[in-house]
Order: sequence, then structure tokens, then C-alpha cells
Amino acid sequence: MTPIPFHAGDAMRPLTPSLLLLLTACDPFANWPDTDHLSTDRALWDDDVVAAADGMYVMLPRAGELVRVQDDGSYEVVDLDGLQPSRIEPDPTGQRVVVFGTWPSCDDDDPKIRHVSECPYDELQWNPELAIVEDGKRIGAAEMPSHMNDIVFSPDGRVAVAFHNEDKGAITETQGIVDLTQVIFIPLDTGEATSVSIGFNPSDILFTDDGSAAVVMSRSQVVVVDLDTFTKTTAYPLTLDPDQSVEPADAVLTPDGDYALVAIEGASELYVLDLANPSITIETLESPPADLAVYQDPNDDSDPGVTLVVYSDRASFDMLANDNAFNLEDSIELDDPVTRILEGDDFALLYNDSGRSLYDVYRYDFAAGDLVEYVVDNPVESMQLSESGEWAVGVLTPEPGAGTGIDSYQDANWGLAVLDMSSDEAISLVVEAEPVGVELVENEDGAFALVLMDGVDQLYTVNLAQPGAATALDLPAPPTGIGTLPDGRFYITHQSSLGLISFLDPATGDLTEASGFATPSLFTDDTLPRRGEENQ
Repeated sequence: MTPIPFHAGDAMRPLTPSLLLLLTACDPFANWPDTDHLSTDRALWDDDVVAAADGMYVMLPRAGELVRVQDDGSYEVVDLDGLQPSRIEPDPTGQRVVVFGTWPSCDDDDPKIRHVSECPYDELQWNPELAIVEDGKRIGAAEMPSHMNDIVFSPDGRVAVAFHNEDKGAITETQGIVDLTQVIFIPLDTGEATSVSIGFNPSDILFTDDGSAAVVMSRSQVVVVDLDTFTKTTAYPLTLDPDQSVEPADAVLTPDGDYALVAIEGASELYVLDLANPSITIETLESPPADLAVYQDPNDDSDPGVTLVVYSDRASFDMLANDNAFNLEDSIELDDPVTRILEGDDFALLYNDSGRSLYDVYRYDFAAGDLVEYVVDNPVESMQLSESGEWAVGVLTPEPGAGTGIDSYQDANWGLAVLDMSSDEAISLVVEAEPVGVELVENEDGAFALVLMDGVDQLYTVNLAQPGAATALDLPAPPTGIGTLPDGRFYITHQSSLGLISFLDPATGDLTEASGFATPSLFTDDTLPRRGEENQ
């Protein structure tokens, strides 16, 4: 295998939750329950792991613990002071992770009650909290409303913003008083949370490039929040009729940060918010937008650029001039509708990921005004550009029954599309199983796609210049996901009851393993944490 330096993103799949573990009769299992086996319907570890500068952070759902795993195979439990994690996120710098979770308390102050199982049911409380972890230590924490389930970070990693994201799950229970208008701002250096009422059901948060302000979308309103004082500076009503609801569907900021463009769910109107001189204008489009993207000449910071708009029901895309008028600059006709935009330095890649039997992918060159059409053989599920922008690779979904003969074989299987951005060439490959991770790599030896497939214990390297030339590296177990460490090395999570992560050194091609880090889940401890501190 040619050593390959690369950049990778996350693509995780959950482990099978049912597990039966056979036990030995000797140490280190002396504290095992008085039985010859343990059965649990909860996974011992969650393979939605997080890579930070100081190691891999992994949740242990059964034990209610967080472990930090090192590439030398060692691991340690992170002391979260009783917090049982439900979600972890890295900050943009890779130096810290934030941990959503709850910790148990008992309202019955009987000193004999020391364990969760001993607390009367109606006296047991689960307290939501967000912990800040750095170098394996809990350095701060903030009380967190129970319905908060998502978090975003300012570009500099200075501030985290927690909110309820309806797409991440419905609110399953009400604890205390729930404010569906609030957003929580948390400076990561102090953990001192500030609640700001934005509007009903906050749904999206954008940040200005200088990190000075957050632009928060909510039902019928957009609010600008100063990130130094956490105060609202401007509120933009999206309707003047209190009986009318307006739901933002997508939003972008212009490169100068002076305007926010907001698309509305199911509507053809595009709201243009002037952030420098607060006002609203409305541009009427031909159809509800499916996606928005902003382009600016990379060699000219003074260029206001254009905003691209694509539609799921129109075979065309529009370009609006990013000046104070936002007039239609051009409308480009296509053969098929597109729903997604990927931005290159001097071009846009347009494709349709709606699952419909549409096969066209388009590259639009801004400087030349040229449109190149690529045709792939199956519907596109996802698409990504290489770092240089010279290649694009898409995951293609099966569509059984769509063809006959050899076409039916291609249609019935998962695939990869390889697009050469310097030409109109597109090649569609058939792969053995559903991809669970595809990452693009470029170095002095060429450009490559690194492919993991469900249930296949090999990592495939595809030469994008010669897509039929693929090499395979054996893995210790079938993979479930892929990602990078901050130092550029590659990690792979695997199907393994007790935990398995492998690390690939791109300089040498060597693969090392860390395993067994889920064993703390075998020895759960339901001791009540912070006993006696609950009412202090």
C-alpha cells in the first residue's frame, strides 16, 4: 500500500445493541454479579467517537462513563463527577470536548441511601449538565436545560452555543420549566452559561467570520447576538402577522458579513437581512430554494460575489449579485433539478441527493461561465470534493429493478462515482457493500479515495486517476466508521463488543490497535454522586 497523507471526516454507524458476554471464574472479574454470564441489551461502547489532540473520547452507555483512549492501547476513565454522558462534541481547535449528560440525585436525605437503586422512585432526579473536558480532566460545567440536544461553536472555538434541534430528536419528557425560545451561550474558558431568549424553536446558527456575533434563526424571527456580552443587538421579524408562522429553511452570510440571506420553508421568498444597517428586503424567487451557497473570487477580497440558489422542482439554478440590491444576475438551465451545492475555489458542483432516479452532476466555472455535465449510473447519496478541487467522489445508492442485464447489476448495488474536474469524465464503480466511510487523499503520488464498507474487514485505496486500480489493507475487524486525529493520522472504529479502534499512520502505512477499553462497562457502579451537595 502506498503511504497516503489525508484528511477525513466522521461517518459512524451504531453497534448492534444485543450482547451476551461469557465470563471467567477468576480475577479480574472477582466483582462480577453472582452468575455465570451477563446479558445486556445496551452496547458497552458507542462508536460515535471524538478525536481530540489528547486522545480519543468514547462513551460507555451501560456504565454511564467516558473513557479517553490512546493510540498505544492505554485508556482511562474520565472523572465527570457522576455525569453520565449522552453526547460528546469536539471544539474547532481540537483542544477540548464538551459532554452532554445527566447526573443522578436523590431528594430523600436519608444518610443510609448511597446508591441510585436505593432512592425511592419519586425522589430520584436526573440533572442535565454540560461538562467541558480538556486533557482528560473536567475543567468546567454548566447546568443545561433537559431539552438541549445540539451544540455549535464559534469559528475560533471560544464560545459554544447549545439549543434544541428538532432534527436531532423530539423532547421526550418535561423536567422543571422548559423554555422553547432559549439558546445557551457558554464561554469554554469559564463554563459560565448565559441563557438568551431568541424566539420559538431556534433552528440554525451562523457566525460572522470575525467571531463577533451569532445570527440565530427561529420561527418567524432572526436575532443577532453579540458574542462578547451575549446580548441581543438586533431582532428581525420575518412576519408582521402574529397569526402567521414563518420557518427558516436555510441561511447564508455574505462574505463581508453585512447580509444574511434566509430561505423560508415551502416559500419562494428569500429574506435579505441587512446586518450593518438593520432592515429587511424580500426577493421573490421562482420556487422554494433547496440549497444556498455563497461564492466570492478567492483572489479579490473586495468582490461581493454571488449567491447560488438551487431548486428541487426546477431544472435550473440562479445567481444573485451580492450587492445591496441582490438582483438576479443569471439563471442557468439544467437537464435535471439539483438539491445540493459544493463549493470549490472557482467553481460550484451541483447534484441531487433526494433519492430520485436523477443521474446528472454539474460543474459550473464562475470565471469562464462554463457548465460541464457529468452523468453517473445510480442516484447520488453524498458527494465530496478533494482538497485541491481537482476530483469529486460520490456514494451511489442501489436502485433495484431499474435496468436489465449488466445494467441491473450496476443498479442493484452500492457504488462510487469518480469525477475528474479537469474534464467531463465520470466513472461509476460497483462496490461490495454499503460504504461506511469514504475519504479523499492527495499527495505527491496522486489522488486517492479511501473506502470502508459495511461488514468488510479491509480498507480499500482507489487511485482516482485509474479507478479500476484499488489496493486493500486488512483490518482487524469489520469497520463502522472513519476519521482523523488532529495530527493527520487516520482512525477506524470496528465492530467489537469490548471496543476496538485502529490507527493508520499515513507516512508508513502501519496499523496499530487499541482494544478492550469498554471493559469498565462490565463493572457498573450506581453510587449516588455529589451526595449532600444537591441543595448547596
